[in-house]
Amino acid sequence: MSARGGRASIGRGLSLVSLFLLLLFAGSDASRVVANPPKGDGDGPIIGVQIGDGTATYRIVAGPGGMQLEWPGDAKRLPAGIYSLDLASTGSTFSGRGWGYEIPFGRETPFRLRGVETAIQLGDRFYEGWLEVHVPTNESKWKLVNRLPLEKYLIGVLPGEMPVGDAPMASLAAQAVASRSYALFQILVRPDDRRIHVKNDTRSQVYLGGGVPHPRVLEAVESTRGEVLLLDGKVFESFFHSTCGGATRDVEDCFGGDAIAALVGVSCRTCTKSKYYRWNSRLSLASLAKALAPTCRKHKIDLGTIQKIEPVEPGIGGHCSYVRVTHSKGSFELDADKFRRICRDLGAQFRSTSFIAERKGKDIVIYGRGWGHGVGLCQVGAMGLAEKGNGYSAILKHYYSGVEVNPLW
Repeated sequence: MSARGGRASIGRGLSLVSLFLLLLFAGSDASRVVANPPKGDGDGPIIGVQIGDGTATYRIVAGPGGMQLEWPGDAKRLPAGIYSLDLASTGSTFSGRGWGYEIPFGRETPFRLRGVETAIQLGDRFYEGWLEVHVPTNESKWKLVNRLPLEKYLIGVLPGEMPVGDAPMASLAAQAVASRSYALFQILVRPDDRRIHVKNDTRSQVYLGGGVPHPRVLEAVESTRGEVLLLDGKVFESFFHSTCGGATRDVEDCFGGDAIAALVGVSCRTCTKSKYYRWNSRLSLASLAKALAPTCRKHKIDLGTIQKIEPVEPGIGGHCSYVRVTHSKGSFELDADKFRRICRDLGAQFRSTSFIAERKGKDIVIYGRGWGHGVGLCQVGAMGLAEKGNGYSAILKHYYSGVEVNPLW
């Protein structure tokens, strides 16, 4: 869900979550029932954001007040300064300049740290709340997780999802509500002991950490504090994307599962200013055939000379779920998102599954519309609606049919 990169297939269950009797589904399996809605304070519930994965070495800077380091059975208050966190395959080491010794941690020992008075700096980003380091049960890789209140998390999301210096305030506020709703859904559908709810990139929504926030980001978050999208009193997975290209897309056509009234395709006439409203990309038929060869071998398809590429039964907005490849020995259909990834691996700027393709000599030229999966709020379209004088609630109700915008904290 990136303002610039679209989304991978994030949604798995797409189930609605009742705020009063939560019957949560992961895929088709009911996972649990929660009798009461989450009771957050003014900053909302805690969210866990994966910001690192696997072995790595991190430079950490603790500002005035130093940092607190904790692990099972012990804790240390460390002074301001520069520290190093080395996550290796056999264990980890935390050490610091001006600090007399280093602490080794085994893979089985989780630990966490936070700034006492100011945000911790990790690399070139700043993080409020706790940074947790652990290897999850039944996994082999280290996870570096930022756990912080939802409202503070949003301050790091908006700059990753919208051009905060240029976007009209109503569109920033709409994004804040959509992002808050999406994040709350991810919290609700995971078990209480789950430490990670979202990633920090386009697999969820882009999160850049904290630091000194842009004043317009603070205004967008504060002016909508606690507000989420509800459909019949329930939280849903409020997807969004960069540019729809003229119309958004029904969620079931993109991610599968059941239809959701709030995520039906709607017309959008305000994203025409996006440079990705219309786009084209060219690649050679020979390189495409080579890239398709492993898939064809796997499915025992004797691939001949590629003659035509076409979307299968495109829906509203022109998006398709499958692509038909016609070749000299027959034809076959391929998942549209997989075909898109294959083309992107070849260097083609294939930005959405709303496209037509034309053969030109030894090449194929793809003419496309929009950027991203096309479900839910169109971010450039939201900016266009705001420029026309629409408030954030009206923008949200345009892209998410039949919803209410209500505060939960």
